[in-house]
Amino acid sequence: IEDPRDNWPRVGEVLGELFGDAADPVSVDPVMIATTAAGAIPYYSQLPIVDMLGLNDRWVARHGVVMGSRPGHTRRADFDYLLERRVNLVIGHPRVEPRDGGSIEGASFPLHRLSWFYLVDVDPERIPATARVVEIPLDTQYAVKVLYLVPHPRVEAVIERAGLRHWRISS
Repeated sequence: IEDPRDNWPRVGEVLGELFGDAADPVSVDPVMIATTAAGAIPYYSQLPIVDMLGLNDRWVARHGVVMGSRPGHTRRADFDYLLERRVNLVIGHPRVEPRDGGSIEGASFPLHRLSWFYLVDVDPERIPATARVVEIPLDTQYAVKVLYLVPHPRVEAVIERAGLRHWRISS
């Protein structure tokens, strides 16, 4: 986690700073995240989480989609479960990249690239029309991209206030 591209503690800190509510740590409607990095990111962000690999999520551990045989990584949360849990920001396996990396070209993010976020069983008809990919700056050099899935007023306010780069999902 010392490598800038794997700086998951910083991802958690920034998410907590942007989307947490220090004045009300037991918020009635906190921003919910989903990630495979279910240790550092939720610890540092103090945001509620869906562990996409099921290590900390009983439902995923028992009912998630079987994706392999590596211990602790055999199942993944399916897309409907993320919607049911009203996940606002899907991080998946964090992709920390240079801010000027240009990994998304144009005004939209292609639907077929949602696999970036460790998503499985995505029914294009179930993707909310408001869904976008948002770039969260970590510092002057690096950022992490997240899928903004279920709308939340705090996320909307941060995108507007901070002028975060974002892309709509296209087919």
